[in-house]
Amino acid sequence: FDGGGDNAMSQPILIGSVVGVVGAVLIGAIILGLFLRRRRKSTRARIVSFNPDDKIKIDNDKRETSTAADIELEPKPASPPHSSSSSSSSTLSSSVSISVKTLLPPSSGSLLVLPYAGQAMTTKFTAHMQNWVTDQNAYPLLYSFSYSYLSPSGAVLQQAQLGGTSLRESFETLLPSCSSCSRFPNTTLFLIGKVTNSFGVSSSIFSSSPIVLSRVDTIVQIDHVVSDTILPLIQSGNANQAIATIG
Repeated sequence: FDGGGDNAMSQPILIGSVVGVVGAVLIGAIILGLFLRRRRKSTRARIVSFNPDDKIKIDNDKRETSTAADIELEPKPASPPHSSSSSSSSTLSSSVSISVKTLLPPSSGSLLVLPYAGQAMTTKFTAHMQNWVTDQNAYPLLYSFSYSYLSPSGAVLQQAQLGGTSLRESFETLLPSCSSCSRFPNTTLFLIGKVTNSFGVSSSIFSSSPIVLSRVDTIVQIDHVVSDTILPLIQSGNANQAIATIG
């Protein structure tokens, strides 16, 4: 009976030991589980910096079981450079042609003056512009006349317009004496013709030789010029020509 009593007493002790070990194991398992859960949460909260142009691939299965996420960076492929070829591209070309024509002044003409000599404010001189031509679309031609006294050095001593501009190629006029030529013994007198086309382009020409003009020195000759030339011009409305004739 003593042996049986010892066995009966050792059974409660053994059971208590087993219960203690099991409890310790459970407590350890719980603590380990809490630790692993906290590690997983910290792994999920990790912030990863990346380039927006890169492509990120994360293995979700490994992230659940690992303490660190496996991240694979795949760089974005660069776009291929543009290529040009003769078969797929074409060159556009254009040209502009501008034709500019220069309008030449009237030409090929001459000025004829008759007579070559006369008396101031008495002799009628005729100036004739002949054989002047211009571009086909620049007609009609307009003519005007003037006179000019020149010094021996070529300086203009006296100059005036004779009448106006007209379509007439010929013009008759009296020529005045030179009021500024007394101190120049060898002055010359020229008639000048001017021809202008419809575009306003003009040419001027001097008489081919100077005109010999003698002065009016007597009172009788002056009265004759005034009565026969100046007054008729004024009465006919050609006051400008009368003034130019007087000089």
